[in-house]
Amino acid sequence: MALHDDIDFELEMALAANQDDDEEAFILRQIELINAMEGRNQPETINRNTNEHNRPLVDNGQRNTSTSRSLNAREKRLQENIEVTLAAQRKLFDESIRAIKSSKTSQAVKDKMRKSQLLDVLKQKFSSVNEEFLEAAISWFPPVACFLIANLVEIGMEQNLMASNESRLLTLFEYPTHSERGPRVETNCEMPEWMVEEWHKYIDIVKKDYATEVSQFECQVCFDTHHIANGVYCASLYEEQFINDFDGITRDDGHRVCADCLREMAKAASDDAAIAKGGVGLKCVDPDCSGVILYAHVSPYLHDEEVRSRLHKRLQQEAIVVLQGLERLIRVFANTI
Repeated sequence: MALHDDIDFELEMALAANQDDDEEAFILRQIELINAMEGRNQPETINRNTNEHNRPLVDNGQRNTSTSRSLNAREKRLQENIEVTLAAQRKLFDESIRAIKSSKTSQAVKDKMRKSQLLDVLKQKFSSVNEEFLEAAISWFPPVACFLIANLVEIGMEQNLMASNESRLLTLFEYPTHSERGPRVETNCEMPEWMVEEWHKYIDIVKKDYATEVSQFECQVCFDTHHIANGVYCASLYEEQFINDFDGITRDDGHRVCADCLREMAKAASDDAAIAKGGVGLKCVDPDCSGVILYAHVSPYLHDEEVRSRLHKRLQQEAIVVLQGLERLIRVFANTI
């Protein structure tokens, strides 16, 4: 069996065996499998002295180089899929939170019978979410928001909900989010007519094609359109959310720069262009933005080792200047005590 056929067969088998796993975990396993296959199919080295035997070895080497490029391209595509998946998940969360926060408590269901019907539907659709938690949600939120909250809890994003600092949501977390007995047994519960429209509004939010929406961005330097994996964006060093989960790729609230423009920015910064305060990276391309592009996210895109070395040295020098100033302030403060 050819190498590519062998890999495709094993990937198909892995997919069939892991249909219930989340996409990110499966893609990571695909990358591991590709790396394993690449190592397993290395041709054996044969020591020969004649040209007649050496020629096939050259051909094998060329084929192996071609195979390696193909595998690297495939691994890159898989990595891009991971990044798009993460960005789409964040977009879903942001849209859900926006809808939840904009909902009004006055729009929550008041009628006792309708409350009971809504609870039955929530228990059926989101079988792992604790019943008391759902009852509390019904008291504070209208149906669409209840569906969104239950969905985020069911897919394991309750910590993100808590971090949103919505007072009504914080009240909900006085109750357990998940049933200790595990998912409830499925029951047939017919959705009442008054709830159908609310359910469709919820479906419009969670089933939207966020992957397509977030897979591309417009570079703030060249204004060309690029894939999300082909660049990074800035963020404020002083945002709590930045500290918690910034990775340079999946958030969409900063100014994005493509890889080619990023390399040009790095080259200029390695000479005399302005760099971020404290030597943490590059300044944002928007002169009115206080955000930075961290060096840790710039470095992987730098192929020119001379530029990388010069930029690294310059950032270190800037960091030392800041530390020296901090040391002087500490001494002054100590002398005033």
